[in-house]
Amino acid sequence: MFTGLVEEVGKVERKTRRSGMLALTLQGRKVLQDLSAGASIAVNGACLTVTEVNQTRFSVDVSEETQKSTTLSSLKVGEAVNLERAMRREDRLGGHILSGHIDGVARITGRRRLSESTVYEIELRPEFAPYVVEKGSVALDGVSLTVSQLRGNSFSVHIIPYTEQATTFRYKKVGDRVNIELDMIGKYVVHFLRSMRRFKE
Repeated sequence: MFTGLVEEVGKVERKTRRSGMLALTLQGRKVLQDLSAGASIAVNGACLTVTEVNQTRFSVDVSEETQKSTTLSSLKVGEAVNLERAMRREDRLGGHILSGHIDGVARITGRRRLSESTVYEIELRPEFAPYVVEKGSVALDGVSLTVSQLRGNSFSVHIIPYTEQATTFRYKKVGDRVNIELDMIGKYVVHFLRSMRRFKE
C-alpha cells in the first residue's frame, strides 16, 4: 500500500527486455535507505517488486500486463520517475490509500498557471468517469491529488509549487500521458451499486 506522497524523483539508468518482461534499473537515494530485494516500490504509481538493490540504484521487472496498463514501457533512459516505498503501519497517511495497481493511462490536455498553483486538465477514458468525483482523490503518476473540477470525461487538479517541484510534474507538458489510479473506495462503491442493480433486475 502507498500514500501518494512521492519520496523522491529518481532516474532511469537502464532498460532491457527479455521474453516480454521489461527490466528497469533506476537511480535513487532516499528510497534506498532500507530497500531490499523482494520489497514493493511504486514507480510512477505502479507497484513493482525490487529484484536487486545496491547503494545507488535498484532494479525492478515490469510484467507484460503492467506494461499494457501503464506508461512504464515508454520510459527512456535518463527520464525522471516518481518513487515511493510501501507504507509502514506506523506511517501517517498524508495522501490517500493507494494500491499501486494502475487502472490505465490518462492524458494532460491543458496546463496553466493560476496564482501560485498550476492547473492541469486531464482527459480520461469514458469508463473511468464514474469513479472520479469533485473534491475526491485521484493519483496521477503516483501523486495523490484532489479533483477540483469534473467535466464529462475530463477533470482538473491544482498542484501547488512544492508538489510540482518535488515530483515529475515539473517536467510535464500538454500531451503527456500519465498513469492513473482511481480512488479505491469509489471503485468498491460503484461495483457494489452495479451489483445490487443487476441483482434487482
